Amino acid sequence: NITETSSSKTKDDFLNEILMCGICLSRMSSPYCLPCAHSFCRSFIICNA
Repeated sequence: NITETSSSKTKDDFLNEILMCGICLSRMSSPYCLPCAHSFCRSFIICNA
């Protein structure tokens, strides 16, 4: 539930989760969005393409 999530987390926590790269688990550096709408650090996408 978005309301419950918003009340238990700060805005910074929420943004950090959204901006986290699913590959390196750090905040995305130069985010790259794939056609499926997943986003990762550009360096991982370019190196593994």
